[in-house]
Amino acid sequence: MPVLFASDAKLNADALWADIAGGVYTLHDQPCASLEAIEGMTISNGGGIARSPGGGLYYFGPGEARRVPGIGQLREAVATNKIANQYNFAPSTTSGWFLSGSAAAGGSTLTVVDDMAALYAAQDPASGEYLFRDLIDKGRMNGKVIRVYNANASTSLSIPAGGGTGPDGGIHSISAYVRCSAGSADIRMFGGAGVSDTVSSASYQLAKKTNMTAVGNQQFILTVHPLSVAYIIGANLTDGADISSPIATIGLPVTRAVDTIWFDSLADLSRPCTIELAMEIGKLDNVDRRLMTLENGRGQEIVVLRHQDNSLSCTQTDEPYRPGVARCFGPGLVHVALRVSPMGRAVGMAGVLQHDPFSVPPPGLCRLHLGAAADGSSPINGWIRSIRITHEMDDDAVEADIAAVVDPLSFDFARYVSPTGDDALDGRTPATAWQTLARAGNEDVALAVPNRGVLYLERGGIWDEELKVQNYATARPYGTGGWPMFGAGQTYGVQANGKVGFRLKQLIVRGALQRGVNFFGRPGLQLEDVDVIECGSVTDKFSIGIANRGTAGSPANDFYMKRVFVRDIYAGNGVDDAGDNIYIERIGGTIIIDNVISETPIGHDADCLQVSNSTADQLGSDAAHVILRNGAYDMKTKPSPSGKGAIVIQAGSCLIECCWGDGINFVYAIDSPISVVRYNHAQGARLYPYSWLYGIGGRIDTISADWHDNTGSDGNRAIALSFNGTVPVPGGSPRRPYRMDVFARRFDLVDCAVGLFVDAPTSGRVFAIRLTDVILPTDVRAAASPAPAGSLYSDFKPVYFREEVA
Repeated sequence: MPVLFASDAKLNADALWADIAGGVYTLHDQPCASLEAIEGMTISNGGGIARSPGGGLYYFGPGEARRVPGIGQLREAVATNKIANQYNFAPSTTSGWFLSGSAAAGGSTLTVVDDMAALYAAQDPASGEYLFRDLIDKGRMNGKVIRVYNANASTSLSIPAGGGTGPDGGIHSISAYVRCSAGSADIRMFGGAGVSDTVSSASYQLAKKTNMTAVGNQQFILTVHPLSVAYIIGANLTDGADISSPIATIGLPVTRAVDTIWFDSLADLSRPCTIELAMEIGKLDNVDRRLMTLENGRGQEIVVLRHQDNSLSCTQTDEPYRPGVARCFGPGLVHVALRVSPMGRAVGMAGVLQHDPFSVPPPGLCRLHLGAAADGSSPINGWIRSIRITHEMDDDAVEADIAAVVDPLSFDFARYVSPTGDDALDGRTPATAWQTLARAGNEDVALAVPNRGVLYLERGGIWDEELKVQNYATARPYGTGGWPMFGAGQTYGVQANGKVGFRLKQLIVRGALQRGVNFFGRPGLQLEDVDVIECGSVTDKFSIGIANRGTAGSPANDFYMKRVFVRDIYAGNGVDDAGDNIYIERIGGTIIIDNVISETPIGHDADCLQVSNSTADQLGSDAAHVILRNGAYDMKTKPSPSGKGAIVIQAGSCLIECCWGDGINFVYAIDSPISVVRYNHAQGARLYPYSWLYGIGGRIDTISADWHDNTGSDGNRAIALSFNGTVPVPGGSPRRPYRMDVFARRFDLVDCAVGLFVDAPTSGRVFAIRLTDVILPTDVRAAASPAPAGSLYSDFKPVYFREEVA
């Protein structure tokens, strides 16, 4: 089977570039003669007529892909023209049209006439594109049309076409090309379901009416107004909320086959990659329209669609989040991107990319469907202009690629705020920006930033206000200059206000009196490139830089922070005074903390980072998985009264890698059943005799700890396997928590009182540890009885400690 790119290949360049509109195709930078020549690409198409975005009609033979140079590849659903008993693009008789005897007796006529000159000259009034020339040149039209003359001076003449909607009713759409050499006409259905715009031009125009509800068996009608002469061709009556390309009937109703386009055996789009799709799509019609679908062989998929709520959205099998962009209407040209990586998926258009960092892609994604589902349903009703599959691009690069283009799809997702704006304006453009954050936080649906919308704050702007945003919305800068800043003098700089899934990007929260950012029991929140500085008060024990808290009555899952900087968070000096830079409590799901810098908090019980009560005994199956990487957590940038830790984790599992910590009491304090700690550095834990660099010291059993390739210096205990509290035993006495299958290796430890301290029942191995200027290599207490051994767990052996003296 052809493979688009090898599963072990790294995508540093384009794996595929298919400019369908321009006719340029490459596979791994090697040119291909045609789209069909690309390995792994399949087009299934029944041929027939295609209507271009500019209005022109083009004919393609059976099995021939409907592709127009300069426009792209048409993607449409199966459809049936319900009008029967006529040749509607090359009529030779009036069969299929009905003129009543009374109308004919009054002088009205229904005839077939030659109108070749008018057909050949017909152009779309907006684009200037010729309507019928391709069909005429290819012999699909004979130049004949149906002519209707209404001789009545006061009454319109109705000319029905054979066939109808059928007794089931439902939603229908009608269309035809009409011109009037005298007077005017329109098309409609019996029963008042809907009427097209009136045509009075001597040139052919497309008359149509979409999204009509039929009651009973209703027929297509040409209505010719008094003393008018109308010419009609290409009459079309189809199910559905909109019209697409006309379907030529030849004596009976005709069905157009479904179009399909897909790339097969992509092996493996679960890997990091970016897919960009340029397309021309029709107007919103309250129908889901799939833009692209990634699937594997297990029925799992990632879907990008224009949803019924007007948003561009991205769904994934069994995942709750739907990142997207609000209110993209149409018709028009749009560039859409889907980025897939192990850290979630991102989707965007019009220069905006929205990210779901919590969902791991389904494994084995190997087929990409363009413009519809795998079974052909929910098609875009439009044109695919180009498709690109390339490496995983960063946000800025993707947003630049999908920025608004000429003739873009219409949208209404943006609101703007400027210090020089006016709250009486609509906020939809920089020129009509609002002035205050209070206006931007309005809860009135008619006045608010739309869900999944973007709130743009002008760069360099300063607001002594609190920021509130809407569900799944993003707050970020626009313009030039420094990041926007707000929050001074407010209780909170950012208040969740009951909203979920919102995102803050490139903002500064400064001077809030209690908390810079305060979230409470809301899932899916994201902070990216955010500074939280100089918040809290020495008179307020509840001061915190960034707080995200859930309760039993208001649980929350999933929290994401990337490139966040927190400093100068103040709280009181009394026992139990908070002052944490980052405090996360009872948040389940996935907690991602990446590239965060957290400098000395000022409070008696302050931590640089604390994740607490996010364990299975608190949250059950929603216990948090914490991913902590590439950060710096420093308790010594200034004097602090804190006796707490640089990093304290209580979660269901955690991964800590590539971090730097300078502590006072603890540096890495881990209370998770499963943990991986690697490639980190710790220093400065010597406040108390029990202070440690790397340690487990809580009340929960350890099931598996894999710690390796870490460095540490200047601590009382370098590695500590201890406990604080007991584990309840049903029907028995509480016991100390077990430390089972602890494997610590390749540590480089310098200037510590104790290399390894153990006073909890422990199994595992500690080996390949290099000690320099360590007073006591191991302190394994006799009271530390072995953890359970046997088939599930090992015994415990600290082996191969190499001691050196500097």
